[in-house]
Amino acid sequence: YASKVSGEGRFFLLTNPQRKGRNLQYHLLRDIRLTQGWQTLSNTFTAESALGGADSILVRIWGINFEDDEPFWIDNVRVYQLD
Repeated sequence: YASKVSGEGRFFLLTNPQRKGRNLQYHLLRDIRLTQGWQTLSNTFTAESALGGADSILVRIWGINFEDDEPFWIDNVRVYQLD
């Protein structure tokens, strides 16, 4: 949720499947400009590689260049396994 539109603020979402602590691949949604109100972001990927399937997934969510009076909130983070 963003209470107002930020002129400079950008949002990033990185999902990083891993096997035995080694990165298999990166899936980065970057430079997202938040509009006012709630937004839904999603990222779908296949976690297979020459090393085998993922045994863990690292999710990183962050924002940059937001002013002190431009907070944003993150809620309802969900991870699903699709067969």
